[in-house]
Amino acid sequence: MTTERLVRILLRRWYVVGLGLAITVLGMQQVRAQQGVFFSQVDVVFTAPPTRVAPNTIQANASGLVSIAGMVAAEVNKASNTPVTASAGATLAGQGVRDGYQVRLPSDGGQWSRNFDRPVLDVQAIGAEPEMVRQRVVTVVAEIDRVLAELQNADGIPAEDQVKTLSAPTSAQIFYRKGNTSRATAVTALLGFWLTVVLTVAADSVLVRRRRARVAVRRVDRVPVGAR
Repeated sequence: MTTERLVRILLRRWYVVGLGLAITVLGMQQVRAQQGVFFSQVDVVFTAPPTRVAPNTIQANASGLVSIAGMVAAEVNKASNTPVTASAGATLAGQGVRDGYQVRLPSDGGQWSRNFDRPVLDVQAIGAEPEMVRQRVVTVVAEIDRVLAELQNADGIPAEDQVKTLSAPTSAQIFYRKGNTSRATAVTALLGFWLTVVLTVAADSVLVRRRRARVAVRRVDRVPVGAR
């Protein structure tokens, strides 16, 4: 399609163009008015009880701790509706989540394989208010400790021999996250204009075919019966 023909179509279907541009402007206004979110992340480290062989609980990186951390994460995540990602570096803010939390056992593997080798749970929370996010982190960490203690108590493990947790940092740090509004507005404008052009051309094609079909029917109706 030549540029000249495209311009003629846009001028002929000006009402479709106007509607598309109006929707695009509304979308740009929504993007500009979008507020940022507050985000927090805490690592919950599972530590084994100290022994003579392994007096440093942080270095006691047994595979059993990783399994326990995975079980706890699965239990705590039952009430969360946030998506699961393959990348350990993905954050809730980066996924576009604006309200919720996530407990994840980080994987050192790639996209096609999983490798869980650290007894650490990545706790993330996001929301519109900083205090709400801070309280959400505190609640989730407390739930991790509760589930962990419940699992061990059910197996009859004495309190002095139970796995414990450490949080890093010890208090939740709150960060404000907001995307690049100018860039998002520009992308919205480009997408809106492109979709407007595509839909206008498609609408013109449908309307032209219908008009030709009506003209063909009229011509057939005008032909005498004997001449058909």
